Amino acid sequence: MFFAPWCGHCKRMKGAWDKLADPNASSRLDGTKVARVDCTRHASVCTKYAVRSFPSLLLFDKGGKKIRKHTGGRDLDSLAAFARSGYKQAPEYDPAKVPPPPPRRSMLGQLGLGNRCARVCHAATQPH
Repeated sequence: MFFAPWCGHCKRMKGAWDKLADPNASSRLDGTKVARVDCTRHASVCTKYAVRSFPSLLLFDKGGKKIRKHTGGRDLDSLAAFARSGYKQAPEYDPAKVPPPPPRRSMLGQLGLGNRCARVCHAATQPH
């Protein structure tokens, strides 16, 4: 699971993910290893795999060459089913084919005011 500590969806999924990762229950996963990557601490790893939202759930084959992205339920049963064999129905995930994130725009740009307002606002704040 690629996550961010502040992410509400990640926090809600933590219980199911921890149960999935429990070594005493790993027999239900047929040897699949479960891990977490904190994208606030390991940004380069998250960038490498084109993580654009949280949580992102990727399953890597043993060689790390084929990747599958889980887009189903976030409950324990759905996660375990995907890890056991459900991934076989998921299309391969290629981080190189994920488009880059859109450029960030300022609040003024989002309002359609752009540089025009910046000049006016700047002039309005100058002392007389």
